[in-house]
Amino acid sequence: MKRWTQLTLALMTAVPLVACGGDTNRAQDTRDNPAAVGTAGTGAPDADFIEEQLVDGNKEVELGRLAQQKASNPEVREFAQMMVRDHTQAGDELKQIASKHNIQPPTAGDRDAHADLQEKLTNASGAEFDREYIDAMVDDHEKAVNDVKDKAEDADNPEVKQWAAKTLPTLQQHLDRAKQIQQTLNQSENRNR
Repeated sequence: MKRWTQLTLALMTAVPLVACGGDTNRAQDTRDNPAAVGTAGTGAPDADFIEEQLVDGNKEVELGRLAQQKASNPEVREFAQMMVRDHTQAGDELKQIASKHNIQPPTAGDRDAHADLQEKLTNASGAEFDREYIDAMVDDHEKAVNDVKDKAEDADNPEVKQWAAKTLPTLQQHLDRAKQIQQTLNQSENRNR
């Protein structure tokens, strides 16, 4: 009986030591890698990428909604509808990853960087709106394709890498379609001169 009591006492003191050892290792990890704090394994570059993609995706949705209302060209309106649908879906998926890794989604104030384009498009109409919107979509998607391609190849977080690889073909499709529409609008503009 005395032996069982000693064994029980030994186990009771060993379990907390093992549990504390795990916490000690985690504390050491966060001292060695401050970016690990509060990100559940998502380093600063991947967290910054998530935040940037969420801001940019929100912009695409907002501008797409505006273009659905203001575009005079049916191809531009159709493209805008695709932007709203696809960027909403990609954003929802990315928000789940962000939430899982304690990354705060952007707030309304984070969208101020795109306010100039929003204002420019709000004040434009007709063919001018169509051209300005599509030109912005070509520029935005060229950057997005490059950024997302980099993360599909080099993200540290496997979920970010998977999201980027899944999203890249859609962004490339958006870029290709925007360039086609841009070419059509430019040809139409040249004929009308």
